[in-house]
Amino acid sequence: MFKTITLLLIGTAAGFGIAQEPAAKAEAQIEIAQIDTLVADQAKKGKPYFSFLEKSSLRMGIYHLRKGGKDTQKPHKRDEVYLVLDGSARIKGEKLSQKVKKGDLIFVPALAEHRFTNVTEDLDLLVFFSMGPSKPRPKKAAKHDDDG
Repeated sequence: MFKTITLLLIGTAAGFGIAQEPAAKAEAQIEIAQIDTLVADQAKKGKPYFSFLEKSSLRMGIYHLRKGGKDTQKPHKRDEVYLVLDGSARIKGEKLSQKVKKGDLIFVPALAEHRFTNVTEDLDLLVFFSMGPSKPRPKKAAKHDDDG
């Protein structure tokens, strides 16, 4: 299903929960994770969203929607980027309805209405949340399980 994709991050501390050799300085660690392993970890959790990295400036996770599934997310208080790892669907916003597929990169600004619809194949997304200044969330908006 997946080609082996390696994710490399230069960070301040371990975030993937994988064994690493000790570094001379914690602030200079490089972290490595296999995307297919992260997707498998998300499947084991049984929830659509699986957070695997939380840093002061960035949060990352895997978001999965089954074929025909419903995306119930509401606007988030931080900017986010989705990378479609596998599958296809449509992303809908206030003035947008666009088909997305493997390899597409999607930027969603903070508080923008959006959801994935017409999920024609199981959809796996790599999600990046900016941890910069957040915008106040509307009172009734829901969030991803791990959205800050």
